[in-house]
Amino acid sequence: MTLSKIIWDDIDTVIFDMDGTLLDLHFDHQVWSNLLPAKLAKKNDIDILASKKIIEDLLEKNRKTLNWYSLTYWSKALDLSLTEIEDELDSLICLRNGAQLLLERLNQSGLTLTLATNAAFKSMNRKLEITGIRKYFHHICNAHEIGYCKEEMTFWTKLSENTECKFENTILIDDNLDVLETARICGIKNTFGIAQPNSQNEGEKSSEFYLIENLDDVKPREIEEPTEKDSQ
Repeated sequence: MTLSKIIWDDIDTVIFDMDGTLLDLHFDHQVWSNLLPAKLAKKNDIDILASKKIIEDLLEKNRKTLNWYSLTYWSKALDLSLTEIEDELDSLICLRNGAQLLLERLNQSGLTLTLATNAAFKSMNRKLEITGIRKYFHHICNAHEIGYCKEEMTFWTKLSENTECKFENTILIDDNLDVLETARICGIKNTFGIAQPNSQNEGEKSSEFYLIENLDDVKPREIEEPTEKDSQ
């Protein structure tokens, strides 16, 4: 499925991920790949490679679970305040190019917009406040409130129940390919990824999902700008 093949008349709901989809993943990358390892290395008097190994092992152990995304879990596991670490870098929190215009465009189209995120509550609220995008969403579904992360099928069952959305009439945009696969199994056929979640890193590739390079390319037909042919 590509963007050009979407039949917008059949779409009622657009579900967005937050980090790496609407927001530049550069902030999270700097927190987890640079500042956190540096803080842990200093605290435990170990070198940076040993520090990164500790974090990587814990990430692997908790992959596809709520702990992977929980600031409370990480703060206890590493005896460091993840909230304070995020405080130091929150100036890096920003929307991806085209994100706000897309949200405004979709709101004008009358579609229901849902935010579905694995982010910890404090992180989510911090980012929504800084970017000012909370106002665009009719529903905010946080994995920690639902009790399951988005990589689990039960998350999508609960989301459907809580928002009354019909998956056959839904679009999901998420940079996490594992999440897209789970959502597709649950019945969301219009699933799209993000080509470059982190503006400072190389792009992603996928043979299974269409990856959006520019959020400006997502345009409901009824409010698309007229083409030269249309205006004649």
